[in-house]
Amino acid sequence: MDEDPVNDENGDGNVDQKDQGSVSNGEDADYDQLVRPRGAAFIELYNPWPANPGANADTHTLPSAGTDLGVNLSAFNTDPTNPTKKSPVWRLMIYKDGGPKKDPDDPVPANRPQKPDRSVYFTTNAQVAGTDLGNLDPKDGTAYYAGLPVTSVRPGRYMVVGSGEETAAGSGIYESPIGDIDPNAATLPARNRAVVLNTNNVSNTVRLMDEDGNPVMDAAGFPVEAPEERNQENDPNRVLPVIQNNPKQSVADVAIINQVATGKRRFTLTEPAAGYPANVGASSWSESAGIYADARDVRANNPASTPKPIDIPLDDQRTDGETRLRLRDKNDRTIPAFSWIYLQRLANPLLPYDKVTNPYLTVDSMGANVTVFNGCWT
Repeated sequence: MDEDPVNDENGDGNVDQKDQGSVSNGEDADYDQLVRPRGAAFIELYNPWPANPGANADTHTLPSAGTDLGVNLSAFNTDPTNPTKKSPVWRLMIYKDGGPKKDPDDPVPANRPQKPDRSVYFTTNAQVAGTDLGNLDPKDGTAYYAGLPVTSVRPGRYMVVGSGEETAAGSGIYESPIGDIDPNAATLPARNRAVVLNTNNVSNTVRLMDEDGNPVMDAAGFPVEAPEERNQENDPNRVLPVIQNNPKQSVADVAIINQVATGKRRFTLTEPAAGYPANVGASSWSESAGIYADARDVRANNPASTPKPIDIPLDDQRTDGETRLRLRDKNDRTIPAFSWIYLQRLANPLLPYDKVTNPYLTVDSMGANVTVFNGCWT
């Protein structure tokens, strides 16, 4: 929050009274910011149905006769009259104003949510190559796609939809850190706490990890992680039905959603669907440094290499109409039903999408709570 009112605090190119803070010593009452807010969203899908030898191949993964590996989220179809038009069968549609009494399929327009924010398709860009990778309906907000092929939701099992930063190129392990480490602390932890999604075939694909790289334990002494798969009839620890030819070691699979039509972008519910701006005032985002930097930073009391913070936090000056995440309140808080998520499927999974004749229909919905907190060390 340290500000110098004799410099261009608001980045308008002028040094004037507009740069003066709201209190006598030149400091104003809001936070300043160097880094972007870092959101993380995790959505759990559950397949409640047992394996069905007669399952329909239109929507299920059937590797061999009589073997049902569950709902195929990455299924898509190709328009026979236009091979460049490919329609994913499943999606998540996310609205800012949804709710238990709002239904996108309601025949009465007033009963439908009106503020589409973003959508999630479980196909990769490569799977639908040649088609328009923007949303199938421009009115449905920003379309997000999978960064890696998505498997099926197996019978009686789970799929965790989320994102994160890959720990190393090609590792298939994605972390969402919780807060930052104070570099001035007397004893530095080995790492941040983080939610870890592992797309490899391992026993625990979803874990909450502590500062030492170990699973966080709950109050009963159990690790906060997706359990190991027990798929043998004679296993005394088995609690879920056996799936024939089940190749997985965990009861949960992972879908990494980190692509948009123009490239890479992590899926969240809180960051602007179109991403934070590259430039704010005179500051420009540096991907390598992970901060906003102002080349004109010539404050007399600061070394030239010291980045100049943005005076108004990014979430306090959003252009997409979102005001619930503002830092000016300065208090950690949980916002109930921040967004409403609708699981949707093409009415006819064999035909291409058409808003009138073959729309997406809602299968289920739920609200998503958002917890806002300041994870910076200073």
